Amino acid sequence: MFLARVVLFLAQFGHLGHFFCDNDAYTNSAASTAAHVVTNNVLHVAFVLLFCHSFFYSAEVILILNFVNLSALYFRQGPHARSVQHLPSSGPLAWTFVSIYWNLAIALAHRGVETQIFGLIFIWSPLGYGLFAFIAYKDVTMIMCLGILAAATGVGQLSIKAKLAHLIPPFLVAGLLLVLCLLAAIAGRGSETIGNNEKNGVDCGSPQAEDEESGADEQMTRERRICSQVCPPLYWSTAG
Repeated sequence: MFLARVVLFLAQFGHLGHFFCDNDAYTNSAASTAAHVVTNNVLHVAFVLLFCHSFFYSAEVILILNFVNLSALYFRQGPHARSVQHLPSSGPLAWTFVSIYWNLAIALAHRGVETQIFGLIFIWSPLGYGLFAFIAYKDVTMIMCLGILAAATGVGQLSIKAKLAHLIPPFLVAGLLLVLCLLAAIAGRGSETIGNNEKNGVDCGSPQAEDEESGADEQMTRERRICSQVCPPLYWSTAG
């Protein structure tokens, strides 16, 4: 979890670089997300301070607030978010989502069998969130981050020699999210190809295109006929 967060913080340098980009669209996009990114960093610092001093319930409140902040950014961007928007939204949002139950599991570690059952149910939540990201946005970045975090959870369970019932679900969730990631990448590539064809007007075989071509030929024939009637010498000289 710590290494994943370090990678996400380093990735923010790519977001900062777009402020100095010559592309106005990238610069405006980075500027519109700056407030959410700063809020995310501030709330994360508060979470780390509370977590390190074992104030787990207060840290849980901070995580929930940050989840709301990053969700607002994510839904505001819509389904066509570019890489400049994935850096400050999808990755940190996936991390915060997983951290909510990770921190809560630490806070309720010694509360009995009920909390273990709750943990076994909640470990499947990244798969549900990944399905939402796939159906709504085909977001490869979000699904991939959730898969990596699910696999990291499984490795953590393996390191403490957890029971088989606690060990299998994280790796199973990670595998299913990997399949979803591949499907989202294929679907996104297909949508991009169709969009480029429509943008470039590649539809030469359509009935509308054929009608327009025949209409242009008729117009040209009509103009030639008028020219031959008005000025025959000039017409035959240009036609020859």
